[in-house]
Amino acid sequence: MTDRSPRVDPPAGDGWRRPPDAQPAAGGDRLVLVVDDEADLLQIVSDRLVAAGYRVVTARDGIEALTRARESRPGCIILDLKMPRLGGFEALPEIRQAAPAARVIVLTGSPNRPLREACRARGADEFVLKPFDPGELLRLTAQAFDRD
Repeated sequence: MTDRSPRVDPPAGDGWRRPPDAQPAAGGDRLVLVVDDEADLLQIVSDRLVAAGYRVVTARDGIEALTRARESRPGCIILDLKMPRLGGFEALPEIRQAAPAARVIVLTGSPNRPLREACRARGADEFVLKPFDPGELLRLTAQAFDRD
């Protein structure tokens, strides 16, 4: 049986969508929520973020992502779109509501321009195509915490 509990590791935009006074919770300063149903990708992204000094919480679908976003109030959310139970696209407005100060980076295999625009309209800040450059993902994640 696979352990589906969240993984939390110790430390190692566009402002129009979030209220101007929205701030991450105290623990969310360098906390990233990574949401993907592919276990290998989830592990790779999490490991890179932890190595770069971030704390990471993971979720495997949109339902888990909503719970984690409400519980942990991350400063950044890296979100896959196509997942079982509830996809990232469908969950995006509620995730934005649960974590209004978080920067949302959509990570997907679809280069569809209308999809990109629809994601932005639903609250996404960035759109990164798979396969992705890990350095670019780290740069975008860092921007989430350097936007004063």
